[in-house]
Amino acid sequence: MSKLKKEFHMKSRKKRLKNKCKQNKEEIEKALLANKEKFGDDVNYILSLLKQMPTSSNKYICLKTNEEIEKVFNEVKKELIYLSKGVNVNRVIPILLYAIDKIYFDPDYNDLKDKGIAIKNLIATICLYGDKSTSSKSNVEDIGFENLIKKVISLESLRKYHWLYKLNNKNFTMELQLSDYGVQLDDENWRYINSNFILPDNTYGLYQRCVDTNNNLILKDAKKYFYSIEEVIKGEVPSNIEYYKGTYFEHFDGVEDDGFKKFWLGLRIRFVLWMELCIQKNKREGISYVSELEFENYLSRYDEAEYYKENLVCTDDYLDKKYLENYNKIVNRPFVPLFGGKYLFSTSYIMIDSINSYIESFVFGYNGTKTLSRYEDKLFEQTFSKPFEKHVIELFNKFGYAAGGVTEGGTWQIYSENSMINEEIKNEYFKNHNIGEIDCLAINEAEKKIYVVECKVLNLPTDFSSYRNRITDINGKFKNQLQKKTNFIKTRYAEYCINPILLLDKGFVVRQYETETNPDNLRIMTLEILNKELKCSELQSEKSSRS
Repeated sequence: MSKLKKEFHMKSRKKRLKNKCKQNKEEIEKALLANKEKFGDDVNYILSLLKQMPTSSNKYICLKTNEEIEKVFNEVKKELIYLSKGVNVNRVIPILLYAIDKIYFDPDYNDLKDKGIAIKNLIATICLYGDKSTSSKSNVEDIGFENLIKKVISLESLRKYHWLYKLNNKNFTMELQLSDYGVQLDDENWRYINSNFILPDNTYGLYQRCVDTNNNLILKDAKKYFYSIEEVIKGEVPSNIEYYKGTYFEHFDGVEDDGFKKFWLGLRIRFVLWMELCIQKNKREGISYVSELEFENYLSRYDEAEYYKENLVCTDDYLDKKYLENYNKIVNRPFVPLFGGKYLFSTSYIMIDSINSYIESFVFGYNGTKTLSRYEDKLFEQTFSKPFEKHVIELFNKFGYAAGGVTEGGTWQIYSENSMINEEIKNEYFKNHNIGEIDCLAINEAEKKIYVVECKVLNLPTDFSSYRNRITDINGKFKNQLQKKTNFIKTRYAEYCINPILLLDKGFVVRQYETETNPDNLRIMTLEILNKELKCSELQSEKSSRS
């Protein structure tokens, strides 16, 4: 081929590619416009479906064994995947994203918060398996959305029991009733569950410990929030910044540490994107979307932009086929690429949720932030562990107990409102058995009652692997630690009624310790359950004193 012909073919190819790109852009813009026209109605349709769904049904299947649950769980998952293949990604994902915003932000939909995780999982499933063609003329009402939502709700409702049965490798004396609306339990099985298990608290998205403090800072003064981050990046120590006083941020290091530097740079990018895309550009209304080029321009203003882009965009590779076992991935990377990656979609809630998750991931060392510093243990202790222990001590004080931690040297540090009393309680047993610290020792002298409390702030499981690790720790080293400390207290306070407790700040699915191998009645509790027990005990004491 002559040089002239080669040049001609090259020019023709470039022209065809240019025309194709122009055509694709026009198709995308047309689809965006068409979606926008029906957007509000489609969101309302999804929310109304959720509102109208009952919580129980007379039509259900009974599940009694691990094998039955495993089989049904996988069947529901397959059905969910199959149904997702008939859903257009570009059309439906923005609707679901904004539905999540309404569920968590709009008080009219507070009763739907228990469905939030299910909808997040539905988004990811459709992203992985849905139809990715540019245009779709199908109405949301016509694509079997009701069945799709039923399947994802059933899957999420069954998940915790699936994990529980899978881990224990034996049948329980309980029966699950699975309908289209989730797991149901009759009165007998509900009593059995409550007597033998700790189940997740009904906080619906508020599991993260960072949420309240961070949201308050953002909503109080978004400008101060931004300028405080900027001060840190310029070299100021967080503990010297007035806006951080009395918050966990004052325990963070500044940019002199590489790990903390990456954290602060990542926090700034997430916050700026929320401000510019969700607040300034979209006025916090509806879905927020930005072209790939515009997104790149936003990032290019900041240091290490490429590193943070990777941790912001929720690609199929990141979701992978195991996503249905991890509902948090859509939060970790809050921008969903649609229309072949040409546009990135998010919402105000997803972005704020992502900021909170990013902070907590840094402290706990999970979700792959890659920003951990060498001081993470110290930060965790200052930020969550010690404040939790203090809160537990204050709770016992409230109910008339002398309470405080026991040091490694055997000193009981009894706290009150205005002072701290040190009492030496070590004996020969303490010296010879390496007892270590006791997080909280609480004694009611009048009733001769003692609580020995091992406090645990645990990163919450989002997949079976992390769940298994938590349960292994609870049944292994945590139980052994508590037993060792209980043995010591028995030698020191033999005439007292002793209550040994492994206390969790947040609940998740865990079985109580078996009674036949637990002569000292070691128990697992959450703060909420402990508070109820102390309140009930106080009422009984008052009743007894009156009679």
